[in-house]
Amino acid sequence: MGAVPLSQGEAWDGAGLGGTLTAGPIWKSDEGLTPNHLGSQLWYHYQPDLVGSMGIEMSDWAFSRTKALFTTQYVGALSWIPLSSSQQIMNVALRFGGESVSTTLDTAAHALPLTDQGWDWQIGLRVGGGWSAKDLGAWVSTGPVGYWRVSGAASGWTLAQETELGLLVNLQKFWNGSSSYTRSWDLAIRIPMVYQPRAPTFTRQGVEKQSEWSIGLQIGPSVLF
Repeated sequence: MGAVPLSQGEAWDGAGLGGTLTAGPIWKSDEGLTPNHLGSQLWYHYQPDLVGSMGIEMSDWAFSRTKALFTTQYVGALSWIPLSSSQQIMNVALRFGGESVSTTLDTAAHALPLTDQGWDWQIGLRVGGGWSAKDLGAWVSTGPVGYWRVSGAASGWTLAQETELGLLVNLQKFWNGSSSYTRSWDLAIRIPMVYQPRAPTFTRQGVEKQSEWSIGLQIGPSVLF
């Protein structure tokens, strides 16, 4: 997940609970397109300059009759906000989590498929910035992430670069009385991108390491209480 964005031109002024739920397609260079990527995130402002967040991302690829891939990523972050004003925000986040990767490969007719179940521990650093004007907000975040696969055939270390672009559209005016219950009610549009120069891949010939990238388009509601 990316930086916690500014919401409708209001500086953060204390503790608050927020969440985002997005869905949409994602393209992975070695797997192709899946339309059913789902992401969710909750965050809590302990102080105006300290935010904790938790999220989950799920994708399922079954683009051919011979291979299926399912990934579930759990992400947590502790963010420090050194800059926050009515129109801009900047944060630095320690990002941590884990990812389950399940791969199934068909073999010869009437034979059992090859399967591999891997688990990655992840740690990284994210730097992000957000800007707002009237009823629109935008953010960008990027940073390196280390993956340590501790189980499965493709065990070992690998590195990735994660980047996210985002846009917020204010929906507060479309819901009568919504300001009585929420500080903001927005439509979030996310474009997450990941690049791994040597990603481990489970194949019929064994484990192969090759460059891999993905890009997605995620759309859904975002709310701050």
